[in-house]
Amino acid sequence: MKILIYSYNFLPKNRGGMEKFIFSLVQRLKKNHEISLLLPKRHNIYISDIKTYHVCEIFPNYNRENLSRLKLLIKDFLQFLSNIISMSIVLPRVLKKNKIQIVTVFQPSLYSTLVNFIALLFKKRTCISLRGIEGDVNLFYQLSMDSTFLFSRAVIINSKDLFDRYLKTTYIPRVLFSNKKVYYLPNGINVDYWKPDKTDKVSKESDLIFVGNLKDKSQINNKGIKFLYEAIKILRENNNLNLKVLIIGHANMYLLKKMIAPDIEKYFNFYGFLENYSTLKTKIQKSKIYVLPSISEGMPNSLMEAMALEMPCIASNVGGVPELIEHNVDGLISEPKNPKKLADLIRLLLEDENLQKKLGINARKKMVNKFNWNQIIKKLEILYGKL
Repeated sequence: MKILIYSYNFLPKNRGGMEKFIFSLVQRLKKNHEISLLLPKRHNIYISDIKTYHVCEIFPNYNRENLSRLKLLIKDFLQFLSNIISMSIVLPRVLKKNKIQIVTVFQPSLYSTLVNFIALLFKKRTCISLRGIEGDVNLFYQLSMDSTFLFSRAVIINSKDLFDRYLKTTYIPRVLFSNKKVYYLPNGINVDYWKPDKTDKVSKESDLIFVGNLKDKSQINNKGIKFLYEAIKILRENNNLNLKVLIIGHANMYLLKKMIAPDIEKYFNFYGFLENYSTLKTKIQKSKIYVLPSISEGMPNSLMEAMALEMPCIASNVGGVPELIEHNVDGLISEPKNPKKLADLIRLLLEDENLQKKLGINARKKMVNKFNWNQIIKKLEILYGKL
């Protein structure tokens, strides 16, 4: 098949779960298919055997925080205009030249809408791959989702409740979705890379580890770091447990102190972002428990990586987490926004090494048997054949 993939965010500029998923996806699809990649100009990346095309941006990199509202508005408008004009020129050429059959856009946006609209004009099969929904959806984001969905023949979701969550917020009459094809495709995990170090017993440096970016208000809210802070505080004050909690990822300390607590650094060790996956694997394995207290998720890659490493995990019952974890079998599930329950589960797991071992072994088994990349690619190829 001849497939074009569009994403506004990509490696190496963006290192979230979705970006890692797309990168892994195209690397595997290219083995049996002709892949074209359409990206904003700021993603100056080369991937062998993949045709990469860029959409022009007037301001590929600009610091939004240092601009006045008027300057920000002007720059955003010019950026938007340059993207639209460039995409309207580049995309038709790519569709014709490479004889594209299927167009997949990642995450809803006005740019994704335009990609699918142009693709439909050229009678191509279109779909959107939805890898999650923001916890607090504003009007602009909702309209972006609605417009992208309108011009998508099919929707690919990575957690079974995702499309239902979308339908609760959409402004589009449900009758327009009656013929919309919806397919479930979970995230994949490279189980050969994300495997535990069995050479010798790994010494533990921290009690808990959290992996995720906390750069803006949305990430800080959605990742539920506030409730982890409150849970750790409960354990310290009520149970005299002074736990070592390692936070890996970009962190905006100004916002974290403002939104959660000025003394947050007394409870967490903010290690920063790790570009080297080998170092990240080591840090995860040198912790006793992996914790993900999110209030909104798609299917979290970081949790899947920890499970593949045989880590005992505690995660909130949101998004695709229940599809990854069966409570007390291959992990523990906590109620979102409930620091008392989270604190109880952390204490329970820290005090029971046999339970830690059982959950870790079963977690890796599930990743190997149900979520390895080979299985996911086969499912996607079947899915594409149905479009």
